[in-house]
Amino acid sequence: MAVASMKIVNIAGPMSMFDEVARITVTSSSFAPEDALSFYRNNKYFMPMPQDNPYAAPAERLSSTVPRDCAFDTGVEPLDEENKNSLIEQAVHFSDRMSSFASRRDSLEARAVELYAREKMLSHFVGLNLNMKEISALEYTSVRFGRMTKDCFARLNERDRAQKLFAFRCTDENPYTYCVIFSPKSYAKDMDRILSGLNFERIFVPETDTTVESRHEMLLREIEDVEKQIEENERCAREMFESEKDRISSILAALKEESSYCDMKKYAAVYEDKFILIGWVPAHSGGKKLIKTLQSLQNVDVVSENADSEKEHNPPVLLRNPRLVKPFEMFVDMYGMPSYGEFDPTPFVAFTYILLFGIMFGDLGQGLLVSLVGYLMWKFKKMPLGRILIRCGVSSAVFGCVFGSVFGFEHVLDPVYKALFGIDGKPIEVMEAETTNMIIYAAVGIGIVLVALAMLINIVSCIRRRDKENLLFGANGIPGFVFYCSLVYGLVQTMLFGNSVMNGLYIIFLIALPLVLIFLKEPLGALAEGRKEKIEWGNYLAQSFFELFETLLSYVTNTMSFLRVGAFVLVHAGMMMVVFTLAEMASGAGYVIVVVAGNIIVSALEGLLVGIQVLRLEFYEMFSRFFDGGGRPFIPAGRKEV
Repeated sequence: MAVASMKIVNIAGPMSMFDEVARITVTSSSFAPEDALSFYRNNKYFMPMPQDNPYAAPAERLSSTVPRDCAFDTGVEPLDEENKNSLIEQAVHFSDRMSSFASRRDSLEARAVELYAREKMLSHFVGLNLNMKEISALEYTSVRFGRMTKDCFARLNERDRAQKLFAFRCTDENPYTYCVIFSPKSYAKDMDRILSGLNFERIFVPETDTTVESRHEMLLREIEDVEKQIEENERCAREMFESEKDRISSILAALKEESSYCDMKKYAAVYEDKFILIGWVPAHSGGKKLIKTLQSLQNVDVVSENADSEKEHNPPVLLRNPRLVKPFEMFVDMYGMPSYGEFDPTPFVAFTYILLFGIMFGDLGQGLLVSLVGYLMWKFKKMPLGRILIRCGVSSAVFGCVFGSVFGFEHVLDPVYKALFGIDGKPIEVMEAETTNMIIYAAVGIGIVLVALAMLINIVSCIRRRDKENLLFGANGIPGFVFYCSLVYGLVQTMLFGNSVMNGLYIIFLIALPLVLIFLKEPLGALAEGRKEKIEWGNYLAQSFFELFETLLSYVTNTMSFLRVGAFVLVHAGMMMVVFTLAEMASGAGYVIVVVAGNIIVSALEGLLVGIQVLRLEFYEMFSRFFDGGGRPFIPAGRKEV
């Protein structure tokens, strides 16, 4: 349950062995290559390896020719073809055949777009029953088809008689009015001038012997015919693709495999007739197996070192977590991958997220419903969030048993409590005044424990990183932990139990001294690590004062932020109380409908809000105290980052 240990591997050998080495490293799925020249940037004799990849373009073209609603089979084995040129030839041949369908489809779709535009334009003038050829041949009348805004059309109507114009409204389509304008032919230029001032957009209707209605019907039939041609073209393309899908999928897999081998060239360096390849491998069994395989090759030298000895280059990070907590790596990745050697927060996130979600959304029935929804999301859509919801729903169901809530029914479990524990009611009555105070205090208590735990994790992480400055003088190191715990303990003893433990020595050594160490973090940290730093004390003291004030404020705000945990416990009970109040106002089937609909709405709304709020607590109140997230993921050769 940590960041996997890494080894840096140097591989050197004759150029004749490069293809074999590339195949082994890629197929192992355990080798993350680095730019070899970055390791030998001071050696002028090392040069980049010439790059040629004849497989990338055919693979890309083959992938792009797949018909709509079709997909290559990604589970097939690559085609085993000794003649690699044959792979390219077969891919090009199939691509050419499929491209003919694609070209025809594009042509037909362009024609369809043109017809759609013409049909839509004509549709605004359907109903006029005008023969366009006769209209254009009128000797004494000019006609303009077009559109203008509704406001402009209203202004035109007000003065059309005075201006010798007659405007006929056809259709309205926000913000335009489509219309036909008539005027005497001798007045045509004045009409165009007036219409131009009203932002009239002229539409040229084709001159035909038919009416607008007949032409519109002809366009509709033409559109229908083009759509049938598109459908027939797609059907033929799908039939052809499906008939050769298995073989073409194997060819594509082989091309991508060969392309990934060639891609290794961009990481390699050459010296005379030798190559050098450098990369990272996990220190566990997969990496060990790869190193042994490479060492068995003749004339190939392999040297591996632990990543701890690599100071200049940041090793990639591979998280290794059990199945129960692995889905929560998604949240860690959202914040940032941990640096190599840093604490992996995934188990901590999994435990705290499941715990807080369950407390804030405690309902047996709704919790099981959330788990069911999560299962369906993962089963049918492979959504990573689904696996998280399964676990959170179970937690909600467990705390629902504690709160005695089943789909908002607060006392349906009373017989169970009586039979198992001999108590007359549920353990916690959320809406009672005394219980409400207890819930609020408990939420703050949870916040105190988790904030302190986050600081402890940071202390352990600083020890592992040998970070003396943050360990001995950081706000989340030993002095911050001592100050926070001592202040909380002193306030609890004084305010709740009446024991005054905060005497002079307590305040000096457990509260004041830690604050002084935090205030002087930079000079004391430099002294502890043997660094020489020039400090401008005036600027430093002013800056440290405000930083210390911000630190003290963060202790308070981070702790009080956990009040939302208790608040959502009360919100859930309150929302379900509203649902049942509305249900009681109905009767019979109405009661059942309101209860069912209310549970669905509450489950969806509260599940979303609780999920977001818990994630906020994770990122802002806990992660910020121990996690930097400056690492980069381990991406083996042959696998693309998603």
